[in-house]
Amino acid sequence: MKYATAVHLCACGCRQKVVTPISPNAWSLLYDGEGITLSPSIGNYEQDCMSHYFIRRNRIIWCSNNWDKVDISKRRKKKKYKWFRFFHK
Repeated sequence: MKYATAVHLCACGCRQKVVTPISPNAWSLLYDGEGITLSPSIGNYEQDCMSHYFIRRNRIIWCSNNWDKVDISKRRKKKKYKWFRFFHK
């Protein structure tokens, strides 16, 4: 919590480190005494595995990986806009 960051190895088994910044405009982390939940989903679209999943109470919930480059680009633009709005209020 000191660095407001959660790090885990990709759920697909590729051994890539996945870094999720914890902040109001990025990911939230919840520990309920039994398990960790990260929100929103984890999309590793910059990695070869292209995995996409949720972490809910220490369990992996897989999402479809049928996004193409256009979908990914739109999502990244939306995310950048969200960050911009958060820091330029």
